[in-house]
Amino acid sequence: SFNILPIIVEHIGYSACSLSNPQGIALNAFCITSYISQTMPQDDCLRLLCGTDVCGIRLSRSFSRGLSEPPREDSSTCHLRDVILDMILNNIGLHTESSLNLSLMMLGLNGSKQNCLNVILDLINSSHFILSRKTSSS
Repeated sequence: SFNILPIIVEHIGYSACSLSNPQGIALNAFCITSYISQTMPQDDCLRLLCGTDVCGIRLSRSFSRGLSEPPREDSSTCHLRDVILDMILNNIGLHTESSLNLSLMMLGLNGSKQNCLNVILDLINSSHFILSRKTSSS
């Protein structure tokens, strides 16, 4: 049943410290969500992923929690932060019948106070971002 999709989306922000990979559940939830977003028109995708939360506040909050999780240094798998940022960039220019697409909803343009844009601004403002060889230019 498609009613389970909003629950799966909420697990994108889930971290289980008792697992060997705390982000394992979140990454699997993201994979399902990503597949849905790539195979369906944006309007249908948003309707399924948000469920009864027509504004997408829970979706925005879940993605922002997943984005705020620090990447594991010892993990050879993809990082949740990286795949969420990729999804935002890949979907930001998609046109929909409504005024919002998945990326704009994740960035908080739906009115959510807990959103990916605030997390991205916090990440850019952190000293780790400024001092990291990967993110700073020389």
